[in-house]
Amino acid sequence: MSDSKPTDATLNLAGVTPAATLAFYRQALPGAGYKFFQEGGSDGRTKLTFTGRSQSVEILAGGTRTPELVLVIFTQCTSAVEGGGVDSRRSDRVACA
Repeated sequence: MSDSKPTDATLNLAGVTPAATLAFYRQALPGAGYKFFQEGGSDGRTKLTFTGRSQSVEILAGGTRTPELVLVIFTQCTSAVEGGGVDSRRSDRVACA
């Protein structure tokens, strides 16, 4: 959890490949009640975003500078987030609007 963003929790996963992580979450999240929102990426990094259960779930995997990076970011969609301004570095907040 972040003290500055109490609606966020970030997990940094180790011991799994970015490809395996993306495959797992693509399959598991829809079955757990989440809907696919968007997929993007640049510099070899893939970003998947799902929404559901009043949350935005963003998976960041790989990258040319961080090829083993695997992050899962949960953002609780609360009144403090919904409809508010979107912080330029947190595009996952769009999924809560």
